[in-house]
Amino acid sequence: MSMNRRGVIEAIGVGGLTVLAGCSSNSPNEQSEQGEDNTPTQTATEVPAPAKFDGTAGTVEYHIPQELGIGERATIKITIHNTGERSGDFSAPLYVRDPEDGEWQVLQHWEANDVPPGNSVKMETPADGITKFIQFDHIRRVQYRLGELSKSPVIQITPANLSWGEQYTTPEGYIIGINQPSLQDTYEHKKFGYTVSAEPDDGNQWVFVNAYVKNETGQTALSPFGSDFVLIYDNSQVRQNYDDSPFYDPINQGDEFEVAELQPGIERSGWIAYQIPSNISANDITIAWSKTTFDGDIIINWGSG
Repeated sequence: MSMNRRGVIEAIGVGGLTVLAGCSSNSPNEQSEQGEDNTPTQTATEVPAPAKFDGTAGTVEYHIPQELGIGERATIKITIHNTGERSGDFSAPLYVRDPEDGEWQVLQHWEANDVPPGNSVKMETPADGITKFIQFDHIRRVQYRLGELSKSPVIQITPANLSWGEQYTTPEGYIIGINQPSLQDTYEHKKFGYTVSAEPDDGNQWVFVNAYVKNETGQTALSPFGSDFVLIYDNSQVRQNYDDSPFYDPINQGDEFEVAELQPGIERSGWIAYQIPSNISANDITIAWSKTTFDGDIIINWGSG
């Protein structure tokens, strides 16, 4: 939707020219006894400059984070300074856009009345009091501009960084969580009635994480695949690989996490296993879940922070 840009309304006070008259005789051509000219003189007072909110240096300050994680909340605050010499009113729309498509849209309208000269006023979202925060669900860039003021800062929306056990709710209402990983040199399983130890590949260790999902979308929905969760360490990433995963179910680990069609309100959890180098600690590990949608990418990271 294209928007007509509405400029800043400057409040201009009423100024005038004040004429001051000196003493005079009956005849403007007469001179005093001292021979001085008594012709009246005019003195003009300096007219104060009008209120000034034109976006030049020092008249506007944006208090907006340069980066904001998915799901995080922030408040847009903008301070407007009246650098003129008279009180005045300020009125302008707050625009927002994706800087890639270039189409500004009006977020809301801001105004401040009778701002004294040399004073400032801080405005913040929202002007209407409906919600105080901005929040984003997808990785993107968002640009703001107040009226025709020259500055237009950009916020980069980044992946969400959660702690182990924290849950993320997708825009559709799907709840996902990852618990702290368990690192093991071996795991035990049952084979032919006996308890047997399973070793990882040489130089590796097992990593078991428990994934939790709940369908709160209000309709039947497919849960994520175990391979949708990526283990990241150093500059490497590992997906669940069935050639490297446990062939036998581990004892005391519960059920394996498997994709399923879940009815509304149904939840499930299960383990996902990886093999990584044995010198990696739990603090070096991040589990990431991502999804590409029409509105953009979603990336959620779980870790020790």
